Parts: sequence; structure tokens; C-alpha cells
Amino acid sequence: MVKPSLTARLFSHLAALPSIPDIGSAEADLTQKERILLGLDDSEDEAEKANQAAPPEAAAQEAAAQAQA
Repeated sequence: MVKPSLTARLFSHLAALPSIPDIGSAEADLTQKERILLGLDDSEDEAEKANQAAPPEAAAQEAAAQAQA
């Protein structure tokens, strides 16, 4: 009797394992609060980057608009 190779035995064991769910689908099921708590939500970071990337003229115009109000 021929003994199966180590690779063949490994793949036969892997085939017998239950499938692992896709991580992306699990992330889609999270609420916004859960995403923030897990550090997966970067919308606040994007807003900060947008504010930092704004040219100084925009900041001056915003300050002038607030002063007029």
C-alpha cells in the first residue's frame, strides 16, 4: 500500500474543516458605534485631514463669516 504524501494528507484534513466566514461580511454587519469602538471607522480621521488640508484662506473666510454673524 502506498502511503499518501504529507501534502495530500494536509489538504485532505483542510478540506474536512468547516469553512471560515468572510471577514468583510462580518465588518458590514457592525453598527457605526461598534466600528468606532473597534477602530474601524475612520470618518472622523478623514474630517480632521480635510480640515488640516484646507488652505489658510478658507480658515480666514470662515473666521470672517463667524465675526459677521
